[in-house]
Amino acid sequence: MQRFIRFFTHLVMAKALACTAKPAAQRAKKICAVVYVPIHEANTQNKSLKKLFHIGCYRQKAKLLSTRIAGFSRDGYIGHVPKILASVLSFLYPQRCTSCKTFVQPEEHFCRGCLPFVRAIASPLCLCCGEPFATPVGPDHLCRVCLAAPPPFRRARAWAYYQTGEATPQPLSEAIQHFKYQRNLSVGKALATLAATHFSFSDEDYDVIVPVPLHIDRLRWRGFNQSLLLSRVIGRTRKIKVDPFLLARTRSTAPQTQLPEKERRENVKGAFTVVSPKRIQKQRVLLVDDVYTSGATVRECANALSYEGARIVDVFTLARAVSH
Repeated sequence: MQRFIRFFTHLVMAKALACTAKPAAQRAKKICAVVYVPIHEANTQNKSLKKLFHIGCYRQKAKLLSTRIAGFSRDGYIGHVPKILASVLSFLYPQRCTSCKTFVQPEEHFCRGCLPFVRAIASPLCLCCGEPFATPVGPDHLCRVCLAAPPPFRRARAWAYYQTGEATPQPLSEAIQHFKYQRNLSVGKALATLAATHFSFSDEDYDVIVPVPLHIDRLRWRGFNQSLLLSRVIGRTRKIKVDPFLLARTRSTAPQTQLPEKERRENVKGAFTVVSPKRIQKQRVLLVDDVYTSGATVRECANALSYEGARIVDVFTLARAVSH
């Protein structure tokens, strides 16, 4: 339905542009040619006519005259097409809260009732794994786990808390569960936008983003890789290449959600491998996942990437489960 509305809107606007361009061309005496630029072709207005249409200047009455476009420029009517289209879609498909599904503003993802329960992770936290400390004062420093056994990644960060239990509402946790287990891709799109907006390593230049892979059996059951969807939006926003085929899950593992921490490490041990080691040599890698729980999965992925020659490996997740 959305594709039909988008097509219909483009058709109406293209017709309106054509009707307006003809009188403008008749009134303008210096215009020698009229070229209708399709609205639906992205960025065509930014390209030169000579390169786009393979036409150049031509001589008329021994005078060199330039070819011009009659109509509106991209800064005028055409520049407002995405905004008009977004307004039409917002009217037909209003934005809803990612958690409770109440109506919200087009740029909002959580309603006023759910937003206070979405807790962003802030200092003080571990300089390496990013775990927030229970005491809300003091500088950032290494936690006891990273001091005892340094992880194979350089640092890991997450945007918000992944809440568990039933004491308070859990809008972000519920949204992630709807995304992963109920296959709600519209919720996943909102979560990916939040991940790109609250990206923790905005000052770092990465060569490639690698999403945590799923085994083929899990991928067939779910239909998509949630980490890849998050990675694509982050990569598009930050202009970083995304390579979903660089890391592979070699064997199927039991779900990590119900396992204790020690069994989680054993569950994913040796489950990941780098498909093409040459593509990872001396690369600055950003590893992306949806939730950081015990860190067993991202540790194993980072270990495989570092072993094959990655220069650095950083980890970013949308949320993090914390015991306190």
